[in-house]
Amino acid sequence: MIPGRDGAQIRDLLQRGFYSMAFQPVRETANSRPYGFEALLRGPLATPLANPQKLFHERPYLDLALLLDLDMACLGAALRSGRVFASSVKLFINVHGATLHNIVDCQGDLLDLLKEVHVHPSRLVLEISESTDSESLSHIAASLPLLKAMGIQIALDDVGGSFPWLDHLLWLEPDYLKLDHSLVHDLHASLRKQRLIRSLCDMALNAGAQCIAEGIETPEDWRAVCDLDVPYAQGFWLGRPCPARDWLRGDRPGMGSTGVAAVYESSCIEQDGGSFHDHKQDSGGRGL
Repeated sequence: MIPGRDGAQIRDLLQRGFYSMAFQPVRETANSRPYGFEALLRGPLATPLANPQKLFHERPYLDLALLLDLDMACLGAALRSGRVFASSVKLFINVHGATLHNIVDCQGDLLDLLKEVHVHPSRLVLEISESTDSESLSHIAASLPLLKAMGIQIALDDVGGSFPWLDHLLWLEPDYLKLDHSLVHDLHASLRKQRLIRSLCDMALNAGAQCIAEGIETPEDWRAVCDLDVPYAQGFWLGRPCPARDWLRGDRPGMGSTGVAAVYESSCIEQDGGSFHDHKQDSGGRGL
C-alpha cells in the first residue's frame, strides 16, 4: 500500500494542478493518419506522479479512494487538453474498473464536462486497466450499457500479456483490443507471432471489436502490422507522447513525412488539467 506521505503528496499535487497529460497517436495502418490519441499522465520529477507505471500497475500501491481521485483528475485533464483535436479523432483514456462505477453514478457530471469542452461522447474510448480484477467484472459489465448508450466506447488494454483479457472480452464486450507489446516486438521476424496476431484480429472481428497493435518501435514492425491488416497501431516509432499543443503546431509529426496537421481544429483553446508540464518524459505514462 502507498505510504501515507506519498498519498498526501499525490493529493496535494492534484489539488494544486501539478500534473498534465501527454498524447500518443493511435494511427490507422491503411493511411498512417491518427485515428485517435491516448492520454498519458505526466507529473513533476522526484514525486509519485513521476512514475505512473508504479502508480497504476503495482498493486496494491494506491488505495481505492485515491485511485478514483487520480483517475477522475486524469479524465478531466485529458478531455480539456485533448479537445483541441478534430472532432473525428478519438480520445483514449485509461481508467480502473471501479472508476466506471463512479462515471455511471455521476454521468450527469461527465455529460456536463463533455458539453463544456465540446467533446462528443462518441469520441471517448475508456481503456480498462489491466489492474482491474476479474471478480468485479459482472458489476463493471452492468455499468457499461449506460455508457455505451451515450456513445462511449471501451478498449481492453494489454491483450496477450498478463491481463486476464479473455474474461474481460466475454463480460465487457469491448470495441477495441489493444495487443500487448510482447506480441508485437520483433513481429516482422516471427511467423508464430504473425499467425497469432492474425488469429486475434479474426477473433476480435467475430466479437465485434478491432485490434490496436501497441509497441511499434521499428519501421519493420510497422510494415508487418500493415501487411497483417491490423487496423490500428501505436508506438514510439509512430509518435512519442507529447502535449496536445505540440501536435497542434505540428512539432512532433513522428513519422517523417507523415503530416498530422489536417486532424486538428486550431480554433479550440487548450486547457491542461494542471500547470505542470514535463516535456522530457517519453515513457512510463498511464497506459504505457
